[in-house]
Amino acid sequence: MTHYRALHLDLRAAKGSHLAISSVAGFSPLLHRTAYAASKHALEGFFKSLRSEEKPYGVSCAIAAPSFVATNIGSPAEAVDGTARPGSADDGVDYMTPDAAAKQILDGFERGRTFIPVGRVARLAWIVNRLSPRLFEMLMERRIGKDGGTPAPQ
Repeated sequence: MTHYRALHLDLRAAKGSHLAISSVAGFSPLLHRTAYAASKHALEGFFKSLRSEEKPYGVSCAIAAPSFVATNIGSPAEAVDGTARPGSADDGVDYMTPDAAAKQILDGFERGRTFIPVGRVARLAWIVNRLSPRLFEMLMERRIGKDGGTPAPQ
């Protein structure tokens, strides 16, 4: 028996939980970060499908989607090519501490939420993207084109 299979069976027997840490990029488009967004969309698709498959066994699956968490604060916000590092927020306003992010994730998880937007930007992005994907895309392009990454073509 493989280790995964043993873990999988134990998780079902315990009626346990999976908790995936994704990103705002997992539920929305992200200019100049196609590979990053693709990996996060894949993660969310996997865990949403796993949730349906594991539900009959009493196993829950939740996805947390943080926006800006203040990790690697000493690292430059931009790469050598001038693009903003994914998750960077250097204005001191839109990021939260890792402890605050963990608290929001655990609070949402304990409440049985299947999706947990973490942070002000994540909550707003989730709402706007659900109400009007076109508006979200326009706002995201304007913000990222202005503040980081390759400017949008004129």
